[in-house]
This record gives sequence, C-alpha cells and structure tokens, in this order.
Amino acid sequence: MLLYVFYKIANMNKAIKHKITLTLFISCASIILIFSLFISVPKITDISFSDKIEHTAAYFILGFLFVLSFKNKNRVVLNSIIICTLYGGLIEVLQAFTGRHPELLDILADFSGAVIGSVISWYARVFFSK
Repeated sequence: MLLYVFYKIANMNKAIKHKITLTLFISCASIILIFSLFISVPKITDISFSDKIEHTAAYFILGFLFVLSFKNKNRVVLNSIIICTLYGGLIEVLQAFTGRHPELLDILADFSGAVIGSVISWYARVFFSK
C-alpha cells in the first residue's frame, strides 16, 4: 500500500508533489508530538516492548516522508535520520516536563525507525524513477 502511494506521488507535478509530501511530513511530526506529550495512550497489548514498536513505526513514517519531501537535496537520507532522531530526542526531553518518563531506548527506537524509513524511501524513489 505504501509503495502504491509512493508510486502515485512520484508521478505527480513536482510543485504539487513537494507541497503534498511536506504537508504530510509536518502533519506526521505534529501527530507524533501530540501523542508523545499530551495524550496518554492505553497499552494495546501485554508485550513489554510494544511502545518501542510504536516509536519505530512512527519514525519509520516520518523518515519515509522526509525523504519524499526533500528528495532532490544532497544527503537527504543522512539529514532525515539526523533530524528525525533529534526530533525524537527533543520530545523525550520535553516528556520530563509533562509527567511522563523519558527513555533512552525510545530514542534508539526512533533512530531505528528513521533509518529504515529513510532508506526504504530512497530505494523506492530509485526503483520508481526508472
């Protein structure tokens, strides 16, 4: 499904594509911020590391969208990983002021998701540009 959306976006006008992907990126970053700082989500499963899976999934999407938004820039994958990880780290620091507990493993999960999402987005872009 995600690759189909990527394919459709890849064949759009460049200006429209940039606006759409940038809007999606900012929306995703905002949703992550809101859920990380303001909304306490009940545990869905009894798996002890389920929150790390949620972090990885969220930052996978964020990294994927970042690369889509800025695909013509140099070092876009590296910039995506750095910016997404710093964003996750900043949110973890801010959680200390909201009564939630920041965790170093959450930042590691954010980093992992950003790496996987950025790399897959870059490879998908190469694949669909042929």
